[in-house]
Amino acid sequence: ETDSGVSEEEKKAPKTRAYNMMNVMERLLVNMESDMEEEMRQNGVCMCDRCRADVQALVLTQMPAKYVIVDSSNISPIIGYYENRYRISMLTEILKACVTVKEKPRH
Repeated sequence: ETDSGVSEEEKKAPKTRAYNMMNVMERLLVNMESDMEEEMRQNGVCMCDRCRADVQALVLTQMPAKYVIVDSSNISPIIGYYENRYRISMLTEILKACVTVKEKPRH
């Protein structure tokens, strides 16, 4: 044992993280996937994987990044808070991204 009361084995053991870093906007977009797909269909956007990825990337580029540190028990309340706060903005960006991808598909 060392002076700090921590054994050499404990110092060498990998540390487990009780928290995770998460970009809330990415999680919100995943939760809104059905909304995104509906907007793509309504606007005649190609539904291939590349066009879907392009819409997602454009949306996330326009939304502010919101990184939070959470443990697994705190994810739902945080997502609920940000979903209420950013849902309309995200739907607006989904619509704008659909227009852009429809005009210039990259598949």
